[in-house]
Amino acid sequence: MKVLYVLAPNDRFNYGDILFPHIISKSLKAFDKCIFVSTTKSDLSKYGAMPTESLEILQDVNPSDSNYLIVAGGECLTVSWETILGYIDSDVDRLKRWMSYRYIRKLRPCVLKWFSYFKRKIKTRYPFSIGKNELPAFKRVIYNSLGRCYLRKNPSVLLEKKTRAILSSVDYLAVRDKMTYEALQSNGIPCFLRPDSAILMSAIFTEDYLESHMTVDKRKFDLGNYIFFQTYAIDKQKESQLIEIIKSIYSKYKKKFVLCPIGTALGHNDQKTLLRISQKLDKEIEAFIDTPNIWDIMWLIKHSCLYSGTSLHGTITAMSFAIPFAVHGPVKLRSYIDTWAPAMGKCFSDEDGLLANIERQLERPEICDISEQMESIRRSFQKIEELLE
Repeated sequence: MKVLYVLAPNDRFNYGDILFPHIISKSLKAFDKCIFVSTTKSDLSKYGAMPTESLEILQDVNPSDSNYLIVAGGECLTVSWETILGYIDSDVDRLKRWMSYRYIRKLRPCVLKWFSYFKRKIKTRYPFSIGKNELPAFKRVIYNSLGRCYLRKNPSVLLEKKTRAILSSVDYLAVRDKMTYEALQSNGIPCFLRPDSAILMSAIFTEDYLESHMTVDKRKFDLGNYIFFQTYAIDKQKESQLIEIIKSIYSKYKKKFVLCPIGTALGHNDQKTLLRISQKLDKEIEAFIDTPNIWDIMWLIKHSCLYSGTSLHGTITAMSFAIPFAVHGPVKLRSYIDTWAPAMGKCFSDEDGLLANIERQLERPEICDISEQMESIRRSFQKIEELLE
């Protein structure tokens, strides 16, 4: 039997991480059975996630089967156990925050690493960068468009002998942005540059499919006339700045905002920031969606007039459905736009430039040409299908 194990960090609510297994399962057909795996056994199906088995299942696969492992995507290349456990384990999260105090900060990396070692059930070096050398019962190990922008400025991990052995054992290593690609290439680790597979969502998920899986009432929204707005946890000064931007846009353009979290896991907490913002606004808000599922998020972005936020996969959703965007935030978002949509680079800014970017996109909207991304990811899946034969 040909069994495909799909590994992704989707035992927590983060839109892109939950989406990857759906994209994989609908894009790859060359297997008899598909098993979804994450750090822990989980069932977040009410949010649209595939129920997952715990990582330790990878140690007990049937050796008589043809076993294949695909790491489905995400900013998780060589990400440590302590980082990943900090998103799903409240003990690790509390320890991480407690050890941020100045007098013990220097001890934090060592203590977190030690504590996480005893928390995990499988002793691979990384949770989402697993090598065929660590799991010899697998015929192929494939990485599907991962990211790790951090590696370009901090490449020391790529010089470690054990890390190099893991990455060298992978049968197909694809990364999604130039920063990650250049870090690997400059350290002698062969890889392919391929877009994030979520770009395929507009070709996979029909309107009927989305509507049949949504939890929000579509009748409550002025389709094509609201701005989908999201942000991750930020400081109070930037929060106040975003509130003033929303007020200014509504006053000038009479566009209402749908505030909707995209990541609510530990370390993300969009919902907390958006709730505080919503409480300081009134007529500017069309809706605050406190507990969406992934289909709500996709449908709401698809039917907005503009996406504005900090989420990479919120931006990729806008790209896929030809929705204008004006975004700010993390390096991985900037790097992805620079890699696959350089003409849209002006749509990324810091908070100081966000108001002008939203105004420009409302007055002279530009959308992303995704033809190169679509062609490249389809070639990537063709290559993966060949490896599954």
